[in-house]
Amino acid sequence: MISVLMVGRNDSHGYNMHKRVAISINTFASLFDETDDEILFVDCNTRDGLPTLPEALMDTLTEKARKHLRVFRIRPSLYEKYKRGSILPISESLSKNVAIRRSNPKNRWILSTTSDNVVIPRESQHSFSSLLYEIQDGLYELPRFSVPESLWGILDRSRPEEIQNNFRKWGDDFALHNSVLMDRPDIIYDNPGDFQLFPRVQAFRVKGFDERMIRCWHHDSNLARRLYLLNGKSHSFLDKAFCYHCDHTWEVDYLHKRELTESDINDLGQFIFNVTTPHWTDEDDWGIPQEPLEEIKLDTSLGQTILSIFSLAKSEKKTFLQEEFQSTDSFNSVLLKNSLDFSPFFLNLIIHYSKIEMIYIGSKPNEFQDFFGNFNAIRKNIVRFEERSFIYENLNHSLIGKPQKELQVEPDLFLDTSENNEDVQRVYLVDLTNQSLNYKMNYKCQVVPVNDDNFSQYKKWIQRSLSTCLVEEQKRNRKDFSQSIFIFLGLMNSWAEDFVYPRFNLVHTTFGSHVMFGNARSPEEVKRRDSTFKRPSLKKWIQGATAGTFFHSIKMILKNLRTYP
Repeated sequence: MISVLMVGRNDSHGYNMHKRVAISINTFASLFDETDDEILFVDCNTRDGLPTLPEALMDTLTEKARKHLRVFRIRPSLYEKYKRGSILPISESLSKNVAIRRSNPKNRWILSTTSDNVVIPRESQHSFSSLLYEIQDGLYELPRFSVPESLWGILDRSRPEEIQNNFRKWGDDFALHNSVLMDRPDIIYDNPGDFQLFPRVQAFRVKGFDERMIRCWHHDSNLARRLYLLNGKSHSFLDKAFCYHCDHTWEVDYLHKRELTESDINDLGQFIFNVTTPHWTDEDDWGIPQEPLEEIKLDTSLGQTILSIFSLAKSEKKTFLQEEFQSTDSFNSVLLKNSLDFSPFFLNLIIHYSKIEMIYIGSKPNEFQDFFGNFNAIRKNIVRFEERSFIYENLNHSLIGKPQKELQVEPDLFLDTSENNEDVQRVYLVDLTNQSLNYKMNYKCQVVPVNDDNFSQYKKWIQRSLSTCLVEEQKRNRKDFSQSIFIFLGLMNSWAEDFVYPRFNLVHTTFGSHVMFGNARSPEEVKRRDSTFKRPSLKKWIQGATAGTFFHSIKMILKNLRTYP
């Protein structure tokens, strides 16, 4: 009977976004009573590496909502290709056209709304079907009534019937729907995009939303104008339902700042006042019809897939409750650990990418190739695996650069290089650990590598390998490819910190994970850091030392030596 369109992304757009989106999805789903009824949520431009917004709040959605919800993902690379120059993080017109194109053709009606609205039938026993059966084709709209944050914030998002009853009651008790803000006859109400109901066949006739509207606001008014031209009239739905909006301006987003200028807003003359035809284009390329989009079903298989991936991290040899110290006494001790024990934390960084080009740098190429082969049997998102390995045998080092290897994935996913595939994320996995290094027990009974020629050779190889990566990254940047992700294993409290930190911009993670990640700094940024960051001399360290510190003790010793007769 009906397809409900919503758009969003996994960011922090407005106050308490996850709760108000869950309220909206759960409540809409509770009004469905036909098998083909659906909510189409288009997740637009969520950063690669993150789950979509519906995935992130899946546990707060009712079983019925998950059953009727279809999630389509427009990844950043695809958005960049079709956004027509928009500077906005989301294109509402493009996203809703993607949903219209992929809506169930069995459904007669489409409802375009936002993901923080709740539609309440005037009569509590009514479903969507009962409201729609007897109405004629055309555009139907509702005014938006605001619900303050303090009110909807006290609701249980998983109880849609209670939400409807409370909104219906609050509307009367607190005069939430006493004021109806009117607009032109073709648009009827202000903020028309919160409820626009129209036949699916008419959506295709007018070519959906106008994708040329790449700035803020008025996409909905433009659609209302064109559907009015098609039908000769627009209708109110106010005799059948109310539309309540969960306000969210406690936290101000880019759309609600008063500093917006005319250049930030879609031109009213071009897109509303001077529109004279129902369709905005003669082409049939609206809604990205030629691209296969990821569709995500929020069923139990999603959680099972993630658990299956993390089960790869199981190890019978893992040491539990092993004490560690981030101190000079344990400096470099992390290099002797088994980096596969860190797998829960680096797996977490790659699960949600659609396609990955993995480049492994380290001393365990065979182990990691087997590990990611098992990973790919489940996730199937590593399309290329390359080893740049350091092999240590019988105290003689061999530097072996191995060619790329293709993991066992579906044949059509094999790629020679990511440079011709903008949706492929390059990931450098830099494994600094090396259990073949010579080691000793220090005075604190901690095992640390011996600082011998073998260790020196290994450090030089790591430095050369990372320098090569930086050159590769500069070449990719000149071609406008997306930044590569660098994942470091065993970096913290090791010799490599002094080499890595000035050259890479890394996220400060917990020491216990032994995983850090981020991007390469540009050469210009490295030069700026070198010019502004000067290490204090030993003399200044000693002169500025505070009481109780090691350098203060040296300071007092030197002072006594100078005054000794």
